[in-house]
Amino acid sequence: MTTAPPGWYPDASKPGHERWWDGGAWSEVTRPAPGTQQRPEQEPQSYQPYQAYPQPGAEQQYGQQPYGTHPGYGGAPNVKSTPDGVPTANPWRRLGARIIDGIIVGVVVLIIGFPLVRDLADQFRVYFDQVQAAAQAGRTAPDAGSFTSNVLSTSLKLSVLQLIVAAIYSIPLVKLRGATLGKMALGIRIRPMNAEGLPSWGQSFLRFLGFEVLASIPNIGSIYGLLDALWCLWDPRRQCLHDKIASTAVVYRR
Repeated sequence: MTTAPPGWYPDASKPGHERWWDGGAWSEVTRPAPGTQQRPEQEPQSYQPYQAYPQPGAEQQYGQQPYGTHPGYGGAPNVKSTPDGVPTANPWRRLGARIIDGIIVGVVVLIIGFPLVRDLADQFRVYFDQVQAAAQAGRTAPDAGSFTSNVLSTSLKLSVLQLIVAAIYSIPLVKLRGATLGKMALGIRIRPMNAEGLPSWGQSFLRFLGFEVLASIPNIGSIYGLLDALWCLWDPRRQCLHDKIASTAVVYRR
């Protein structure tokens, strides 16, 4: 079977329109066929079963699930989408994907950084043993300055390790697959905001910078991280702040 070159082809599921073929798969982007006059007002149409798009230059029909089966797609009013009409993913799916990714990164950090975790636990155990012994003997509690300094030092090392593991995990997956394992599991993906395709290396890095790195800054990181996560709830295109930094969008997988 010969693969047709990228271009606009008649859309069998939408008479009078053309659909973009990227050379390997059908895009969600359609347009009125040249020379077709669109009526300003159309009669409401009853629901028609999905018709598969025929592959250009081939007899076999395209059989993947259409975008129209995703919630909020198919011309419904107030649908939040990219500029070319791809519906952006529900925030709850994004949250679920983030939880899965966090578990994966957390397990790897725990395995690699186990000596640091054990050291941190030992510091707490030794200090509280000293406090308890001083209380039983009627002495003043030991100075917490050294304990605090040691805990902060170990915690900083764990934070750096977490960032390194998260970068190695997420940046290549976003660039090469358009999704982390969590996003793959929940049927969503990352793409440039203004065009179909995979994010660039720069966009993948900026997404990581705009979420993981900025959220790790002491004092302001927690506030930024919360604002970043909540931003998509009221954004007109369901972008979080790190999406805006990288000019990307999270949409449903094909």
